Amino acid sequence: MVPRAPWAVAEVDDGIIDDDEVARLEASGALGRLPTGPTPVSPGALLAMRARVALGGRCTRIPPHDLAAEASVLALVMIDPSTLRRVTRIVKAANFYSDAHRQIFETCLELGAAGLAVDVVAVATRLRDRDQLEAVGGMAHLVEILNAPMLRTPREDLVSARAVRDKACARALLARRSRRSP
Repeated sequence: MVPRAPWAVAEVDDGIIDDDEVARLEASGALGRLPTGPTPVSPGALLAMRARVALGGRCTRIPPHDLAAEASVLALVMIDPSTLRRVTRIVKAANFYSDAHRQIFETCLELGAAGLAVDVVAVATRLRDRDQLEAVGGMAHLVEILNAPMLRTPREDLVSARAVRDKACARALLARRSRRSP
């Protein structure tokens, strides 16, 4: 094995890959040989590598998802709360791939069930009250979601909800298949 520098080989925001983790990632086949010295690794790649190791190296791809469709569903609900009932007939909170989007959708559902306004201010306030606002990306992420492109004809406004549901079904099928294979 090539000797490594004693310091971390990759640093990403709050994620650091140290020599031990590099050895585990290389042994699992999650990544090829890294050069010595600092190596930039994107947060998504870091999470994907760690997921492959956690799944015993079986995970070779990121599961199917559509973050743009998830954002579109959230924007639709926060801009036009009357669509919440129609959206919930198609998609459930568990269908969201992004934990942040799942938490935001659950908050929208809670506000709607309580008969309160379902808008970006109410959602942000509820998340802040529970100390979850920063965990979902802060107010900046909520505003970014509101800027998500949406289809606005009566027949097309739920296309994104169907896409979120379909991706969740695909993830469930892949998970079931991976449990069956050795």
